[in-house]
Amino acid sequence: MPKSETPIDRPEPESRKRRSPRKKPAPIGYPVTDAAEASGLSRTTLYLAMANQELDFIKYHSRRIILHDDLVRFLKSFKNKKRAA
Repeated sequence: MPKSETPIDRPEPESRKRRSPRKKPAPIGYPVTDAAEASGLSRTTLYLAMANQELDFIKYHSRRIILHDDLVRFLKSFKNKKRAA
């Protein structure tokens, strides 16, 4: 009598094979809270920079979105400023 196949002996169907997890794409824009976390600055600092037009943002309905490139540009601007002694 032939040995019956158990679930362990059967090959896994293509549709059930585990796939490697997809990498999440890097965000191109951040809400203010996420931008603060990503930059290490406080939300207040970012809101003040937006109010002083030092940091560009997009307003979508009631949300402010800071583009990644604008956040990087803002952070790099500190590199060129010297502290007053």
